Amino acid sequence: MGPLDAGGKPAHNNAMRTDTLPFAAMNLRRLVGSIWLHRIVRYVIGGLFILAGTNKLSDINAFAYTIWEFDLMAEEYIDLVAYALPVVEVLAGLGLMANLRGSLTTVTGMLLFFIAVLWWGILEGLSVDCGCFGPGDDASPESLKAALVRDLWMLAGCLYCYAWRWLRPADARRP
Repeated sequence: MGPLDAGGKPAHNNAMRTDTLPFAAMNLRRLVGSIWLHRIVRYVIGGLFILAGTNKLSDINAFAYTIWEFDLMAEEYIDLVAYALPVVEVLAGLGLMANLRGSLTTVTGMLLFFIAVLWWGILEGLSVDCGCFGPGDDASPESLKAALVRDLWMLAGCLYCYAWRWLRPADARRP
């Protein structure tokens, strides 16, 4: 039998219920700080960037046309961006998978840029292929919204990777 109060009745110790909160918080911290979850998130995002970049590289002209459809830059820069962006995507994806310094920042910056472009396309009501994974995506405002949601999820994964770094001791940050 548990402890009794002054009247001889069983005491209701509400503190026992709150004792589970630190345990739950500790488990959440353990999950968030898990090196395996961190690796999985890095590999998934890195793999998606590699896939997107290689698909764009497979048909540079179609990707250049997609960039042109957004009408965000002067035509003389479209070919340069159409060649450079997929190469940077592949290299950043490989770097993220290998946990190379600067790759998470590069991927996060690219995602922020992609989110801004997609948001602009949605606000303008564009019916264009987002160009995210090369040619062949549906050309509609709904596909831009779906791509925006996907990029927001990837951005959340990048933010998790930053949080993981800050939660880990400095000597345990390099898996």
